Amino acid sequence: MGRAEGITMGRAEGITMGRAEGITMGRAEGITMGRAVAKAEAVLEVLVLRRLPVPHALRERVLATTHEGLLQRWFHRALTAATVAEIFED
Repeated sequence: MGRAEGITMGRAEGITMGRAEGITMGRAEGITMGRAVAKAEAVLEVLVLRRLPVPHALRERVLATTHEGLLQRWFHRALTAATVAEIFED
């Protein structure tokens, strides 16, 4: 095998590995985002079921949050808080 063929094969292998890595990373990001969206929706669902007011800006804030720990904390607070303000005070 000549040098040019080796370079070509090396590039092809690198591209294939890069694509595989990109797909894996994209899949992991998608799973993480999916969990965050599910938690955000759970927080909002609890507020609706408890008949607590959810202003549009607050709904957008919750849905835009991707930090799972924060969403979990809000979810737990939403179960027992007397007001919406108690849930989101930090």
